[in-house]
Amino acid sequence: MTNTPPSTVDKKYLIVKCTIGVCLLIAITAFLTNPDQAAHLKPLKETIVLKYPYAGGDSRNANALRYPYGGRDISVYSFPLLQYHNYGVFSTTGWSTKIYSYGYFGRIQTTDDIVELANQM
Repeated sequence: MTNTPPSTVDKKYLIVKCTIGVCLLIAITAFLTNPDQAAHLKPLKETIVLKYPYAGGDSRNANALRYPYGGRDISVYSFPLLQYHNYGVFSTTGWSTKIYSYGYFGRIQTTDDIVELANQM
């Protein structure tokens, strides 16, 4: 019995199989770790509060720390207007044509358009 080296066709077939396997593994992982709507709202609220701690509120007011937007809870007024879109392997949260956050692999990233959302509150 002789050992013959694998042909180049066999090597290419193996490379294609491995590439498809890795791509499927990445797609399945992205699908299983796609953030839900509640996961999007928390970073949006935290980002707005960090960037605009007293927008519309008074820093001397006791409620300004709890409700930085003039004594009102920002989730009650503006967040129900946001639309959550689930695309399977990633998700977005936006309003009209603007996207304020996108999520993938269990992470949420807010966009620079969050400034417009804070100004609309």
